[in-house]
Amino acid sequence: MTNAPAHLPLLAALVDEFARSGVQHAVLCPGSRNAPILLALEADPRIICWSAVDERSAGFLALGIAKTTRRPAIVTVTSGTAISNLLPAATEAHEAGTPLLLLTADRPPELRDVGAGQTIDQLRALDAVTRWVIEADLSEATEARERWVRATACRAVAATTGPGRPGPVQINLPLREPLTAPGPHAPLTEGRVGGAPWLRLTPAAGALPSAITQLAHRMLLEPRGAIVAGRAERSPELSRLLPRLAMALGWPLLADPMSGARRGPNAIAGYDLCLTTDGNVDASASAAAGDPFAAAQFHGGQRSLDPSPVPAFILRVGDLPVSKPLRAWLAGAAASAHQVMVTPEAVWADEHSAAGEWLRGDPLEIVRGLHGAVAGAIEHRAADDGGSPWLAAWQALDAATLGSERAAAVIASTPGVADALTEPLVAHTLATTLGADATLVVGASLPIRMLERWAPAVEAPPVVLSNRGANGIDGVTSTAFGVLAARQAAEPDSTARVVAYLGDLTLLYDQGGLAHAASGLPLQLVVVNNDGGRIFERLAVARDAPTDVLEERILTPQRRDLAHLAAFYDLELLRPTTVGELRAALALTPDHPRLIEVRVPPLG
Repeated sequence: MTNAPAHLPLLAALVDEFARSGVQHAVLCPGSRNAPILLALEADPRIICWSAVDERSAGFLALGIAKTTRRPAIVTVTSGTAISNLLPAATEAHEAGTPLLLLTADRPPELRDVGAGQTIDQLRALDAVTRWVIEADLSEATEARERWVRATACRAVAATTGPGRPGPVQINLPLREPLTAPGPHAPLTEGRVGGAPWLRLTPAAGALPSAITQLAHRMLLEPRGAIVAGRAERSPELSRLLPRLAMALGWPLLADPMSGARRGPNAIAGYDLCLTTDGNVDASASAAAGDPFAAAQFHGGQRSLDPSPVPAFILRVGDLPVSKPLRAWLAGAAASAHQVMVTPEAVWADEHSAAGEWLRGDPLEIVRGLHGAVAGAIEHRAADDGGSPWLAAWQALDAATLGSERAAAVIASTPGVADALTEPLVAHTLATTLGADATLVVGASLPIRMLERWAPAVEAPPVVLSNRGANGIDGVTSTAFGVLAARQAAEPDSTARVVAYLGDLTLLYDQGGLAHAASGLPLQLVVVNNDGGRIFERLAVARDAPTDVLEERILTPQRRDLAHLAAFYDLELLRPTTVGELRAALALTPDHPRLIEVRVPPLG
């Protein structure tokens, strides 16, 4: 022990402090320079370790774990270009507010810029997307240095989790040879008594109760209001409170599937169909049904009716929804409706500058306070047996739109089990077949848009996660495996059901992530194979590009038989063609990984 490198006991202290601070998972990438780090992590029984050969996939595996546990997950890589492969996952974590701890091994300073191999500038490689970057000098094993290491570990956890916006933190660890020595290696000291972390974080105060009370009073005075709920994956309680707040106010609730709040009688599930891309309500689907909005007249592209479909008050909670029509509708209401934006950690989520008020703080705390104040005020009111005409009009619009010929084949209450699968039917079937005990990890391109448009309001929807921070298609498979890894660790006796819903290009982009199936993680992958990036057929480029260029350079069909991919990674391959067959595949016990390929024609 006396001849062991100085960094070994200090790394043991670093890991000990991470565990004391609540860190539970670490993803380990092989390497020589980071070998002491992964050995220290593996030696601590409080840390669950996962292996990944590809650093890019490892970053997304850790991202999925962090999304599920809502705690920072560690990923450690060796020196050189390995750190560059963490950039995609670190970027998504930065944009989505997901905590990650990046432990990057490095050459010592004397080996930098002297021609030594596997050496790059690691302190600036991730600087644009990290909350904090620090280089830890572990060259001297003293009790004073260990105290600094312990405090640094606690500060890193604090920086990655808040009170500011969560995100990635990088600790760069320059290590000199000899790198390892026979162990085990313990810290020099025992740390704080009782397993307490060396440094405790006191959260910042939330929104003032008086501000919440005043906002609730103003909302109660406005009968024509609406709640728009965006992604809020860190708080399941928030997804249950928002429908209750909407019911108490008598307001419609327009909830993105990633909010978890698309439930209850006030949920307007068809908003993406109801609203056109210019922000106006589309009356074509509802005019024949006698909808109260259908008689509206258009003047210069603006809709005029009484009551107006544009609320006078909009409460916006969480990120902006995926729906482009809904975003345009919010922008169109900038002058006519007072919009209050509620976002965590002072995150700005208003691309069109439509909000007139910004309430910063914990959205759960704010919505809980609003619901309490509104419910308390309603108890003292006289009974209102007339209902809300404003809400009834929205519900009629929703019902008429979803009952249109265009939508009937997808959102009918009981789609025929023999119906041939289409893109919309896959999304609808997933949303209605999976229950609250399942997690649905959705690709950030066409699948998330299909889910937003075709997922109905249900009382117990699955948890929906998607890498919509930076909206990239990379790493979705690895993220889904991370979600399953975290769920299995938290519920070892349950058959945790995690389903990935993605397109063929997204699968092929992260096909290396399928290697995580060898870890015993029975992920169920539903892959909609439409042979290319068919979302581009819905965008302006489809109109403007020559047909041959669009097909080969933008849609990029791969024309690959996924059976070979399934065989290589030992995945059971299922190919359902009807709603009933897809439901049967989803009902199978998730005891081993499956690739459920749904071949569909392009949307056109």
